[in-house]
Amino acid sequence: MSNFSVEELAKFQDVFYKFDENDDGRISLNEAMHAFRLLGFSPNVGEVQEMFTEKESLHKGSLDFPQFIQILEKNLKTPDSTEEIIKAFETLDPKRSGYIRASDIYTIITSLGDPKINSEEVNEMLREADVKKNGVINYREFAKKLGES
Repeated sequence: MSNFSVEELAKFQDVFYKFDENDDGRISLNEAMHAFRLLGFSPNVGEVQEMFTEKESLHKGSLDFPQFIQILEKNLKTPDSTEEIIKAFETLDPKRSGYIRASDIYTIITSLGDPKINSEEVNEMLREADVKKNGVINYREFAKKLGES
């Protein structure tokens, strides 16, 4: 049984089949790399090659969808880990000040975040995180709080 929700599995399946360029139900190493990155995972080529060689039932250097899911479960951190959240926020902070606008965080969470979190919950989290009440948030601290929830 998968550790992923039905929604996550549907998303993974959609991405998997987008990269199944020849519609044979299998993806290559290169296609898997693109799929993992599109899903928010950031493995390096060596990690994915190692994952491929670990799979006993590889067929001509490709994976089917169940094998793809097994690799995700076994080898990759979930994209909502604190470190990944911080990396995402850093893209909005080119000066690396550690702070970004609350409105930017709201946009990220409501458009890319967990569908189980509604906008009211996001606003509440942002109110709690905006200690100085100036609309600017220390995203490292905020990411830690998100990782705890």
